[in-house]
Amino acid sequence: MTPKRLSPNRALSSAVVGRLKLLGLDFEPFAPKKVNVFSNEALPNLTLVVDGFQRLSDEDAYITSSEKEQTTAFFAVVGQTGTGRSAAAKYILEQWRRQRGVDDAKRFIVPVVDEMHHDDYGTFTTWLSDMSERASEITRIPAEIGIDLIQTLTNQTLTKIFANQYRGHATKYGKELRAAHPKAAFAVCLEDIPDKKYLKSTKTIFEMADTLCVCTMTPAVAATVDFEASGWNEIRLEALEGDEAAHFIAAHWEKHTEAAIPFEPEIVREAFSKRLDVIARVRALMSDVLISKLTFSPDVAWDRDAFNRALEKAEAGVP
Repeated sequence: MTPKRLSPNRALSSAVVGRLKLLGLDFEPFAPKKVNVFSNEALPNLTLVVDGFQRLSDEDAYITSSEKEQTTAFFAVVGQTGTGRSAAAKYILEQWRRQRGVDDAKRFIVPVVDEMHHDDYGTFTTWLSDMSERASEITRIPAEIGIDLIQTLTNQTLTKIFANQYRGHATKYGKELRAAHPKAAFAVCLEDIPDKKYLKSTKTIFEMADTLCVCTMTPAVAATVDFEASGWNEIRLEALEGDEAAHFIAAHWEKHTEAAIPFEPEIVREAFSKRLDVIARVRALMSDVLISKLTFSPDVAWDRDAFNRALEKAEAGVP
């Protein structure tokens, strides 16, 4: 049977919803989901079996060590668009928050940076102002600490040496939040930094602040950085080669249900064997293929040709 084309943005029909439930699923597991690193929402169940994501679970020891020694942990997440930079950053933030013992996500301050630009002075001035205001809302910050920070942030003569001047303030706020009850903390997350100077500024400001710093960037920016020399722990995410894509598809499915995936594993592996796709594209393609299968031929086993035709049609609608 030749599968028909199904729009990737189409809402699930009641029939598809019912068939997913028969498979033990309350949702479509491959549906792409944009991750908001600044949200209090928990990260969707992440499949840590391929590419750089495998390293994330290994980094738990580094996070534990940093927390035990009360030192700042620095992570640089590198990858092209669609490789999962935001998901990796969110995972690191959540693991660090748990290790720190901050049970209430509302007491975990990660100031929002709406848009990155080359003005790191402006970025960190706004960042520290936001962080200090939110810190004062959840715990008592000594008045002199807040006043001193405001005076520094409004002193335009410090532009060229701002990182060194901001360092002491970040350290003081880190200590105040460490001592807070219930537990609280702040962390730095900068997405898609446009210039390696952000790594230097971040390191200077927060090195003694007993916190977590996560920066994401493209391979083009990363190519200008010596991560080992600069003291940043690199997590590199790549597009998935054939066997990796098939492994991810199987593992991601098994993570969400005990029911067998409605495609022959070998057919899936062969279909992706000569491809190179970022993880977001693999998910989008499989989402379309799965919905097409459950919509038009739920009870008919697809052979190799049927799966490949569905995959080709999915490709036409997935950027």
